[in-house]
Amino acid sequence: MKFLVAFLFGFLGSKLLFSFLDFKYAAFSEPFDFIKMLINIGVFGIFFFAGTVFFKKLYRAKPDNCS
Repeated sequence: MKFLVAFLFGFLGSKLLFSFLDFKYAAFSEPFDFIKMLINIGVFGIFFFAGTVFFKKLYRAKPDNCS
């Protein structure tokens, strides 16, 4: 579950940011560009990491108060 939430957050967040900034990179139809690939992977990685942190904070294990 954590991976799916983080992946969706990373994928949708990077797509939204790239559409907002008008950044277009079609990896399979354009010639290979190392800088654009690094930008694409880096932005996805940042959003993926933010998604995992968000998931951990949202679904933190609740302490058991039954004594």
